[in-house]
Amino acid sequence: MSQQYRTALILSSGAMRGAYQCGVLKAFKEYDLEFDVVVASSVGAYNGIRYLADQMDICEEIYVADLSGGRFIKPWNFLIPGRHFLDLDYLVDEVCRTESKSLDMDKVISSRSEFYITALESDTIAIRFFDAKESDIYPLLKATAAIPFLYSGKVMINGKRYIDGGLLEPVPISKAIELGCKELYVILNRAAKDSQPSYMKQLISRMPGRIPRIMAEHARVKAEVNQFLYQPHEDISLTVIRPRQPIPVGRFTSDREKIQLCINTGYRDGVDLIRSNQISP
Repeated sequence: MSQQYRTALILSSGAMRGAYQCGVLKAFKEYDLEFDVVVASSVGAYNGIRYLADQMDICEEIYVADLSGGRFIKPWNFLIPGRHFLDLDYLVDEVCRTESKSLDMDKVISSRSEFYITALESDTIAIRFFDAKESDIYPLLKATAAIPFLYSGKVMINGKRYIDGGLLEPVPISKAIELGCKELYVILNRAAKDSQPSYMKQLISRMPGRIPRIMAEHARVKAEVNQFLYQPHEDISLTVIRPRQPIPVGRFTSDREKIQLCINTGYRDGVDLIRSNQISP
């Protein structure tokens, strides 16, 4: 990577598709890649914090052992008041606080990277980029992934309720550009050939209240970002890492073998990228 320009790692949302991103980051960590800025939304925040903590082995273990088999994803709870489809309480309060899998925040804070995590303020529908090194990390990890109707809890930060940052910043590239980064590495979790909205996303978009408006804005922002990523830019270098073919993991896949296969695919793609000299320490 260039020493002349500020570099940024952009980690997109995608729920369980983040297993692909985990694999890419596992490869990056093996080659000791560092970035000036890391910006993450939703599942990207979980991957990003483990990357900066030098805990990619734990990150992989959590995907395969803890997020599979129905302990995290509970479809039978959908639309049952007070019950979670995506059990962030289990992930954040149990898994991430287990002694053997606890977050090494000392390493995160001491890393050279600035680290920002997105969350959407529920009342104003305004996106916010939290400095993860200065924040209470556990509520923030819940907030950035708190998809309405799928997580029934209310995540409060400084007296305000926040929901999934990926709703309006699915690929949070704007913050890196705002910070003056010129060399951007963007990890997406879906193949270009696999861009149709999921059934669950279509269902949520038909829910009452403000959600349809938010989902319409989500689609608009995502289309704009995808167009931006593949346009030529005079002053910005963009490298996009994404699956070459559709992966076997969807947003709510809990099959252990498929999750592991997805991680392995991401790892191979990450290694291939490094060996092709598109990215280097």
